[in-house]
Amino acid sequence: MSARRSVPRAPRAVRRHGGPRAGFTLLEVMAALSVFLIGIVSVLALLSTGTRLHQESQSTALAADAAEEVLLLASREVAELAPEGSGALPEQSAAQPVPGRPELTYHWKVRAAPGGGLYLLEVEVGWKQGGKQRVQRLERVLPRLRSARVDAARLWAPR
Repeated sequence: MSARRSVPRAPRAVRRHGGPRAGFTLLEVMAALSVFLIGIVSVLALLSTGTRLHQESQSTALAADAAEEVLLLASREVAELAPEGSGALPEQSAAQPVPGRPELTYHWKVRAAPGGGLYLLEVEVGWKQGGKQRVQRLERVLPRLRSARVDAARLWAPR
């Protein structure tokens, strides 16, 4: 006679009827996915806003650098157009491209200070970004110069 061995059965994890069930309902899965997707969309919106703000600040910084360079160029132009002792200052220049940066344009305005020894030089650098015209303004009070020979090629040489 052969002896029968009893093989233990694995317990059932899920019952077909009645009692607690293991797993998630479709509604719970959909709710979890909605919360996850809302979080992902929010993070992507923050990333795109951060990228746009970074590009705007980078353009503004480049324009500020160009305005500093143009200020030197404009002070030279004013000194050449109105040497000391002439009394008359030019009022403004026409808009023209910044040397070495064709995407930027600039123009300057001059106002004489009382007393005749100083003048206010205002430089505006403009550029288009995202379909909008942007402007960076820079003002300086400067003395009238006898000569202002500045090597413009050296100012805009690649660094």
